[in-house]
Amino acid sequence: MTDAAASTGGNFILAIPIALIIPLFFHSHLHIDIYGLVLGVLSGAITSGGAYLLWYSLLPLLRSTTASTIQLSVPCLATLGGIIFLGETLTIRILLASVIILTGIGLVIFSDMRKGPK
Repeated sequence: MTDAAASTGGNFILAIPIALIIPLFFHSHLHIDIYGLVLGVLSGAITSGGAYLLWYSLLPLLRSTTASTIQLSVPCLATLGGIIFLGETLTIRILLASVIILTGIGLVIFSDMRKGPK
């Protein structure tokens, strides 16, 4: 397995030219301000890069079934972020869906734990 930090950093560096070229096609509708640019870099490079680094550092410690199942929690985490940071409404449908998803994930992890160490 490759170094998680180097691999993630390399992928983000490879994405920079694309991120700079694509807006050129939409220059007539383009509006850039420094605040938006800073927020974009923070959310794209720092937050996502940190999450990838953490994930790929933990991945070797997990069974493949546990790792693939944990990834299914992303919609629940995104929903939670929307509720906390964007003021989105927590509905019974969202709550029920999240409980079902997280229960399934818990069952798989529990099953893997019963099998013993990786």
